[in-house]
Amino acid sequence: MSNPVYLNDGDASFVGSFNKVCWGEDSGQRFTFGFKPPKGEQFVVMLLGTAPKNAEDFDCEAALNRLGFYRKESQ
Repeated sequence: MSNPVYLNDGDASFVGSFNKVCWGEDSGQRFTFGFKPPKGEQFVVMLLGTAPKNAEDFDCEAALNRLGFYRKESQ
């Protein structure tokens, strides 16, 4: 049996595909969306952090700023 690998905020991983599960706002119906990269490529997925289970949005830019990434100003 292999040891689990843990990701921390800011870690990236390569994946060949992934599924996103969402719940219908009014019906509570479960939807699963599958994503595959173009042929010969793979996704790079970065863990930005965590959010409460009932969160309805996430400030990606703030999370990236906490990790030390900042938007370059227009020149």
